[in-house]
Amino acid sequence: AAILNVPLIFIKNSGSYEVYFAVMSLFVLAFVSSFLFYLYSQKDIRTDWRKKIVLFPLFMAGSMGFAVNNSRAVIEGLLSRKSEFVRTPKFKVMDSKDSWAGNKYLNSKIGLSVIVEIIMALYCLVGIASSIYFLEIAALPFQILFFTGFSFVAITSIKHALLPAGRLQKK
Repeated sequence: AAILNVPLIFIKNSGSYEVYFAVMSLFVLAFVSSFLFYLYSQKDIRTDWRKKIVLFPLFMAGSMGFAVNNSRAVIEGLLSRKSEFVRTPKFKVMDSKDSWAGNKYLNSKIGLSVIVEIIMALYCLVGIASSIYFLEIAALPFQILFFTGFSFVAITSIKHALLPAGRLQKK
């Protein structure tokens, strides 16, 4: 979706395929259904669901930001490619005296996926500019979510890879 969103803005504004885009706009309901699922699940398990529901856009952005890693995993699985198991870091930070910096499971390299995430963030920034230029207000929130997600994941990965362990500690 992140890759196709920008070309679709240009195609839609070329004057062709008006009927197609009118029919396809019904698929926005898929987003509404995921929001309603999240809303009702929060209402069932939390008394403070009104405070938590405002986090839904952040949840969506984060989910979108993981698209590069998830796509790589799916492609490797489809190709039956064996890949290295990267352990999920277990930091055991229990109070303010504990630190996760210097943990042996932290990755100190910037991998190809981080570079792709940066490229995707910049691409989505072009999408934001295109949405504003063509006044595609309906596409703008999605472009912002994509940009936020890819940027957050990339910046966090870079921060963890480049900063010395001592500077990552909470002072």
